[in-house]
Amino acid sequence: MEDEAKHEILEAISLLADQVQDLSNDLGGVKSDVSSLKSDVSSLKSDVSSLKSDVTMIKATMVTKSYLDDKLGDLKGDMVSMLRKEDRQVGRLVEVLTDKKVLTMAESKDVRSYRPFP
Repeated sequence: MEDEAKHEILEAISLLADQVQDLSNDLGGVKSDVSSLKSDVSSLKSDVSSLKSDVTMIKATMVTKSYLDDKLGDLKGDMVSMLRKEDRQVGRLVEVLTDKKVLTMAESKDVRSYRPFP
């Protein structure tokens, strides 16, 4: 009976050793997977850092609606000013041509009716 008990104990130890060996092999695979995950995470960190700097640059240089509205308003003001000046010039030219009898009064009135501003 002692031999049988010893034999069962040896079998249990052998089975336990096999299971520990299997776990050790599995642990090696897990270590490899963790190492691979570490390199993937490192790559992702680098990509996110690059994206952050790109977004920061875009935010710094992008045009906002209020800025665009202001610039368009300024442009409209400049255009109106230039058109008014040209309208005065055309009006003066029509006066000179009418005074020199190059244009008739009817032609003068017709040209003046095309004013961009009332």
